[in-house]
Amino acid sequence: MPSTAADWLYRALYGGVLSRLPEPTALALGQAGLRLLPLDRLGPFRSRDPRLAVMLGGVRLGNPLILSSMYYDTAILRRAMGLGFGAVTTKSITRTPRPGHPEPNLVRRWSAEGPGLVNCNGFKNPGLDAYRADLPALPHRTPLIVAVAGSRRPTPPSSTSGARSRRSCAPSSGACGRRRRGRSSSSSPPISRPRTRVPSSRPRSTRA
Repeated sequence: MPSTAADWLYRALYGGVLSRLPEPTALALGQAGLRLLPLDRLGPFRSRDPRLAVMLGGVRLGNPLILSSMYYDTAILRRAMGLGFGAVTTKSITRTPRPGHPEPNLVRRWSAEGPGLVNCNGFKNPGLDAYRADLPALPHRTPLIVAVAGSRRPTPPSSTSGARSRRSCAPSSGACGRRRRGRSSSSSPPISRPRTRVPSSRPRSTRA
């Protein structure tokens, strides 16, 4: 079955290769694979079952599985759109470019529920104006959710910053803000709270 083949491929790549490598190496290798390998052309990822279709905010999704906010690289997003997701979410975009936190900003953690990853990259992104120019190049075969984030600093206020980002993104081609082709979304995780641990500043305690 297609789902079995896709599941086997995921387990082979992640469990057999990526999970055994240091975090930065695994991240770089995984992203390079998403950019370069034509996985979106393989049959297992092209299967469609109309029974899985759902409506979200007036937009029809082929299935309820949505790629979370992880990437802003349009080469990766283009590939992801062909991997069977109901929708694809961009990494949170801010009004101005942000370099993010220094490495290491991604660490593995193990718990009773199993292995996982914790990241704190500080909203690294190219900024709204630069990203708007890239969006029209993306295909519209899968709905695209553009996540935007405002600033919590006094200037500019978060409400103003986030609202400006949403308004600026909405008119950009059909990549967001239009029914049937995707819809813009606001996302602003509270990474600046005092209890948030930045891996680069306390790598040993974060791994514990």
